[in-house]
Amino acid sequence: MLFNILSTLLSQPLATANQDRPRHHAIERMIRELSQPFCYFSHPTDQIGFEGCPKATIVTYDGAFVTAYGELSFYAGLHHKLVPIHHRVKTFYHGYIPVLEFTTERNGLKYHFEAFCTPPGLKATMDPVTFIQCKVTNMGPTEIKSQFGANFGATDSMVNADPKNPGFLDQRKTLNDALGAQRSSHWNTDQFMNEPLFQQSPLHAIAVKNEVEVNGHLVFMGPQEGIWGMPDYASQLKEASVEYKVDLMPGKSTELRFKLPDIPVELSHKNTIRTIEQSHYADYREKTIEYWRNRIDGDLHLSVDDPKVMNTFKTSLVNDLISTEVNQDGNTYQRVNKIQYDYMWIRDSAFIVRNYDLLGDFALAKKILHDFLVWKNGKPVEFFQPGAPQPKGARLSVQDDYWGEVLWAFGAYIRTSQDHQLLRQIYPLLEPHVELFLKKVATDPKGLWPVAGPYDNEVINGHYTGHSFWALLGLRNAVEMANMMHRPQDAKRWHKVYTQYRTHFLNLLRNLVKDSQNYIPPGMDSVDAGNDWDNASGGLFPFGVLKPTDPMATSTLRMVRNYNYREGIICYGGNAWVAKQAVMKGQIPNQGDLHDYEIFYVTEGNTILEKQEKVVKDLYSILVHTGSTNGGFETSIAPWSDRDPGGNFPPHGWFAARYMEQVRDCLVREDPRTQTLHLASVLAPEWVLPNRTVSVENAPTYFGRVSYKLECKANGATLHLQNKWLKGMTPHKIIFHFPWYLSVSSATADGTQLKVGKNQIEVPLDAKVVEIHWNWLSHPNLSYQEGVKRFLSKYYLRPPLTNYDFLFPHRKANQASQ
Repeated sequence: MLFNILSTLLSQPLATANQDRPRHHAIERMIRELSQPFCYFSHPTDQIGFEGCPKATIVTYDGAFVTAYGELSFYAGLHHKLVPIHHRVKTFYHGYIPVLEFTTERNGLKYHFEAFCTPPGLKATMDPVTFIQCKVTNMGPTEIKSQFGANFGATDSMVNADPKNPGFLDQRKTLNDALGAQRSSHWNTDQFMNEPLFQQSPLHAIAVKNEVEVNGHLVFMGPQEGIWGMPDYASQLKEASVEYKVDLMPGKSTELRFKLPDIPVELSHKNTIRTIEQSHYADYREKTIEYWRNRIDGDLHLSVDDPKVMNTFKTSLVNDLISTEVNQDGNTYQRVNKIQYDYMWIRDSAFIVRNYDLLGDFALAKKILHDFLVWKNGKPVEFFQPGAPQPKGARLSVQDDYWGEVLWAFGAYIRTSQDHQLLRQIYPLLEPHVELFLKKVATDPKGLWPVAGPYDNEVINGHYTGHSFWALLGLRNAVEMANMMHRPQDAKRWHKVYTQYRTHFLNLLRNLVKDSQNYIPPGMDSVDAGNDWDNASGGLFPFGVLKPTDPMATSTLRMVRNYNYREGIICYGGNAWVAKQAVMKGQIPNQGDLHDYEIFYVTEGNTILEKQEKVVKDLYSILVHTGSTNGGFETSIAPWSDRDPGGNFPPHGWFAARYMEQVRDCLVREDPRTQTLHLASVLAPEWVLPNRTVSVENAPTYFGRVSYKLECKANGATLHLQNKWLKGMTPHKIIFHFPWYLSVSSATADGTQLKVGKNQIEVPLDAKVVEIHWNWLSHPNLSYQEGVKRFLSKYYLRPPLTNYDFLFPHRKANQASQ
């Protein structure tokens, strides 16, 4: 595999602009990247933690373990020359379980690190402990005498400065500032530490046997009593440092184990310290793996034979669960990550809650939905909105798109889970919520949701197109909830509001897009203003405002993909119409930085439009832009630049939710507009090779639970179905889709011949076994591995006459390669 990739790369010419870079150096860099799991980020971050814990540990690109209160870093070397451990590429156990692993070699010794973060007793409100093991193995033919060091100190000190990264200190300072959100959970912190005592200066650090203490607090435990002060380190550390002698005969190994409490423990808390002492690495490793395996596999309802696709799916769920936090009020709040987005945005959480619905984790979804409400005397009194009172320590954030998002979050959850108890509880809030909408619209000169200032994400001062999309989606969900409550008068009244607003909004929009070739702009006042965001959906997903055949939907999706992509994914910082005008003038548009999850508006829309090839190419391009631990990012990386997210630290929880939703929708999705269930809307070539299986098991939908297994053969497949419809919710029809690279000659359902349409068949609602006969028209070379190869080729060799907007081949009219 590696040889074939390098042969291809070596056969390609270099661009003139890059001839000053030695070719062999570029090849060496590619060999190094291809010899290990691919990590898109030059400076990745990982979070290891536990579901519901207010605290978590961040692992930096160089391999340091950072908590809200300090950094534990490691050193190794020979002959009194210790240097910091540094290894960029890391992986998770079995590809998704948050037991972090990385291996580095130095001076004939191999250092294999393994770490996980778990609270004692697996209780979320306890002080989580980061367990770290370094297994040192002598790879050489003779005995090696070495030293190994551990240091706990300030996150933003220069002790571990990376000479190859001039931005090291800035990154660490930004990280330390971002972790202030973890430090703000004082109710949790105060159970274990005396923060004023811990923060006092000058620092007083000592080692007592195998325990290292700073200002009267336990900060970490080592494997045994070591040499205090790490005297073999060239700079003579003045922080909390311990050195250990490691002498190994050939082929022999030793294990060094450390325990890092995420909250330093005041020495007076003897029971807590004793609990940490008695928490054994092997025992908690087994408990941690068992917990996450049961938690993730228990929620999993789909699978394809594609490791990167599935590991990213599972890791995404892990990242969102780690990003939950039990607060002092006992409620669970959804954060985006445990770093710089360690607070709750209603807009992010709406997508994350919807994903919990799709996974069938209704209990967790309901816990998060609790925070979308303002409560008084144990009853909800309104949906959370700007200016609403916050529960202590909740750290909630809400913006003007909240109005429809809260209705979508509740409506989709209730329709999927059939939680009528919650419906009855929140139903009285719907009428005043709709009245608020009417009141706001009545005050606006255009009759739209009023003007908003330049905030995330469109950044315009005017009428946001997305606000109307969200309002219409919210109104439609209000109507659905009224129908479920058997309130026909409410449903009729709110449907009238929906119809009138939609008609008015679309009339304004159609008039506006006459100037933009049917491209829907970010704002309703000008086609030139703002950044692509909700508008990039073409009004399709999740909004359902436009029909798939509407020219505004198809033109917007096509234009955004053609003119606002770089490296195969979307850019944030401009709109596609402005970019197209620049291209038509022979200019290179300035479209800002890459964005790793805004693209799902486009891929979901193209899923609905049955543009399977585009979705598959984009899906693998998205995966190329994840780390070796499968985390996605937000933005802050310029196209074809240094791949450094800087202070916008991955992994990102909104990416995680939208990725899982997209993979789910590839395999099973509902169309509420036509009451149609779609199966296999998007199938990548690798998923349907002979002897491979695509499966969906007990997946929640608006219609009930869907189960199918597609067993693929050389000349067709057998589709086994076992669906359980909700009473009165049976879909009008089931459509099974075929990919563009297959030609289906015939299909039968339980022995009865089916009509084969263009790339689809309609499956009877009660069908059990469908036999499909197909032939391969082509074998598209589309996979994650191919995407990585193509990315590295363009990144390092910069071949001329190549389209740098996409990773996979793409023909784009009227646009030259950049």
